[in-house]
Amino acid sequence: MTKTVHASTSMSSNRMPLIQVADGTQIAYRDWGRGEPVVFAASWGQCSDAWQYVMLDLNERGLRCVAHDRRGHGRSSDPGHGFDFDHFADDLAALIEHLDLRDITLVGHSMGCGEVVRYLSRHGDGRVARVALLTPTMPYLVRAPDNPDGLDRSVFDGVRAMVRHDLLKMCNELAEGYFHTKNFGTSVGLVQWTIDMISRTSLKALHDTIAAYSETDHRGELRRIAVPGMVIHGGADDTVAASFGRKTAELIPDCTFKEYPDGPHGLVATHREKIVGDLLAFIRGKRR
Repeated sequence: MTKTVHASTSMSSNRMPLIQVADGTQIAYRDWGRGEPVVFAASWGQCSDAWQYVMLDLNERGLRCVAHDRRGHGRSSDPGHGFDFDHFADDLAALIEHLDLRDITLVGHSMGCGEVVRYLSRHGDGRVARVALLTPTMPYLVRAPDNPDGLDRSVFDGVRAMVRHDLLKMCNELAEGYFHTKNFGTSVGLVQWTIDMISRTSLKALHDTIAAYSETDHRGELRRIAVPGMVIHGGADDTVAASFGRKTAELIPDCTFKEYPDGPHGLVATHREKIVGDLLAFIRGKRR
């Protein structure tokens, strides 16, 4: 646990509000509507922009939707350090405390799931009603003696090397696997919009967070989650196999696992309506 982070508010150049956390980093956020709050944490390299379609759908159904740009991403400042789950969780806690949010549904996508889980382990679940983890990069991705189903470290060394060499080339090469564009008709514009989002992220943040999401062992944290959970994973995810999502769900004491058989890693884009429906059912049907 860490001490409470005090935040001040200002406005960014495009009128998104900002809070300033303890080390001076400014965190930009969106806060739409009133009602029971849903707080979102984005995938690797992405920011609150990626959640806007889901947020709009949920907001129109009476939910308050909050999403932030983690440090080094989007409109938040780039402090050049702190690109790890402890700092991300503390930044998220500062925002939640600043807005005085309670009975929250925490929703993470991919790397953002680690942010959600670390928030619970560092700051407790006093403000949280439930958690939803979409295509999580957990419980532990790297192969180890007690984790034989993990991936070899060389896989992630290769990703770091691609980021350092030519980020845009890497994004373009991985886009088909992320969206399965041929199956779902994802527009060229939406793919490019996502790549542009990643290209605006601090290169150091992109580089450092690869270690964060691949080398962090979340197994102990997941076992301690005391609120209801839901894990959704794509059966056709060739970025992080559905077996990782299944193992994540098995570790959470009270958890529902849903597999979308044809779903890729980018479910937030390709299966938005289904995700919105499952989130609504989860929020309305499972109270703490």
